[in-house]
Amino acid sequence: MLLPVHRTETSVLLQALAGLALSTEQDLIVHLGLDGPADPSQLEAVSKLAARCGLQLQIHQFPRQGLVVTLNKLIDLSDSEYLARQDGDDMSLPTRLQEQRESLEAQPEMSFCGTQMSRCSAELVPLRHQRRYPRQFLSQLAYASCLNNPIAHPTLMLRRAHLGDHRYRDVPGAEDWQLYVDLWGDGRRSFNTRSTGLLYRTHPGQITAQARDGSTIYRLQQASLQASRLHGLAPQWLAVHWLSQSLKLTEGTLALRRFWQSGRSS
Repeated sequence: MLLPVHRTETSVLLQALAGLALSTEQDLIVHLGLDGPADPSQLEAVSKLAARCGLQLQIHQFPRQGLVVTLNKLIDLSDSEYLARQDGDDMSLPTRLQEQRESLEAQPEMSFCGTQMSRCSAELVPLRHQRRYPRQFLSQLAYASCLNNPIAHPTLMLRRAHLGDHRYRDVPGAEDWQLYVDLWGDGRRSFNTRSTGLLYRTHPGQITAQARDGSTIYRLQQASLQASRLHGLAPQWLAVHWLSQSLKLTEGTLALRRFWQSGRSS
């Protein structure tokens, strides 16, 4: 588990680590990356929690260089077969990592995956409006080509062997989406699990609250579209998906998709 931390309150970080300590994944190793000077009292509290809970925790202190540099250093420090990510102010649910690993093992053609997540207030109270992430690979490509990032960044798990030389790139607010595009461009495939795997805190101070400008979103949409063509996704399918997301016509989309598929096969 890659856990980058930047100015996270001690009580919040302890909640994140306590959640990981409850994980059903037996071989979990947490790489905690501190971006910038560390608070000695926070380090002491974190170390005590890990010892009390039996959590395998490795603490790495880095000069303040930002989220992307910290994440890439943690990737290089880990030699695990599977790499997962979480932010220091979120909480993974106990079965998240085991379910993701077992799902990847059952689908060797897949390289990485995410889960659904529950958006919460700073006090971990679920928000009224929640977002569902597309589960199937082609749906993810279509979603990314037309709208937005299809995999929630703090729910990522990927096969280390399929990452190759790819790393996070410095794309403000979209370093995760950029990584997915790079992997899709190499022929890698992805999916999301059905279950909710993470409680995602929303608050003004979080690193990922920084806005992405329109040009970045458009560029990533176009890169996702190129990846869609690489994987053989038909333009008609993209159009149907765009219509469904824009108008929220779930049942209508299924009907339109069946209609297009029947016409294609005739």
